[in-house]
Amino acid sequence: MNLKFITFTFMLFFWTDFFGQINIKMTKENGVYYVPCKINGLPLKFIFDTGASDVSISLTEAMFMLKNGYLKPEDIGESVYYSIANGDVSEGTKINIKEVEFGGLKLYNIEASIVHNGEAPLLLGQTIIEKLGKIQLEKGSLTIINGVNSSYNFKEDKRDVAITKVDSQLTKLDSVSYLVGMNIGSSITKDFSEANINMLIKGLQDAMMKSAPMCSDPGNAILSSYFQQKQQLAQAAEEQNNLAYKQIGEEFLAKNAKKPGIKVTASGLQYEVLKEGKGEHPTATSKVKVHYHGTTPEGVVFDSSVDRGEPITFGLDQVIKGWTEGVQLMKVGSKYRFYIPQELAYGPSSPSPTIKAYMPLVFEVELIAIEK
Repeated sequence: MNLKFITFTFMLFFWTDFFGQINIKMTKENGVYYVPCKINGLPLKFIFDTGASDVSISLTEAMFMLKNGYLKPEDIGESVYYSIANGDVSEGTKINIKEVEFGGLKLYNIEASIVHNGEAPLLLGQTIIEKLGKIQLEKGSLTIINGVNSSYNFKEDKRDVAITKVDSQLTKLDSVSYLVGMNIGSSITKDFSEANINMLIKGLQDAMMKSAPMCSDPGNAILSSYFQQKQQLAQAAEEQNNLAYKQIGEEFLAKNAKKPGIKVTASGLQYEVLKEGKGEHPTATSKVKVHYHGTTPEGVVFDSSVDRGEPITFGLDQVIKGWTEGVQLMKVGSKYRFYIPQELAYGPSSPSPTIKAYMPLVFEVELIAIEK
């Protein structure tokens, strides 16, 4: 769980940003900027591309979202590529993303094209994000100068109609003041839902009226201590849940190792031969062409070139350790099923909602060719 500290300085920061700018931290990998977000409520990330004008979403994520209720059939645009009968979507299909949320900002009803791109679930260009305000990039931070606008609807410009939804008898200043309060309240409740509302309003009122404070916190020691402890408790609870997944995974592998036909390597990798080939063995740096079907121990599919109907080519030094070791055991033409321990997979990380921390993974792999 990733909790922000809500301190007095945060309140000042929010007030400054609300009337002028929103700062969003980004991560940069291989020259590409990633921004954490929620897509229709699903925690993911998007690539921010200053040169892109269109929106695209990866085929893998689109299929996952459709099959897990984050996308509805009515969100799929007319396309010869889409088949409602088997629930599959293919490249080129147009979809409507109802909501993308990041940094407290929201974009509604974005049209996106499905593409075969594994770098990030979603790609948003500068022209899309500029609907929220002027953009500045500096030192890994995306700054959006947006006044009081925190959302944009591509079907209906909500910024133009927002004030009309407030009592028409209110003045524009009254309406904006109320909307500022709504935004502050929405921001605070994300991470401080247990707040005493009366005291919160009292503190806000005293600060704005420059009244004598009921209490003080030099150096923000009280605030920092409270939210640090809250974050530590949340992290401890999350780690406890993760350790439960770890134990379940270890029990699964221990039981699976006793099944007929299962072989176990020195690293703990388990595999069974479904079909033995007659070609060469790849090396740890070989570029291979494979078909694969990846599931959790419970059989939930998280990625599958078989389902997409198209094999994939990659270097064995570019994948998880279990793949690097396992595929080297195969000859071209072979088909193996691997049971990969979490330490040879993603360990404590959770790369997708389906793959939990410390979870072992099951892959059925067919080695089609070694690319020269």
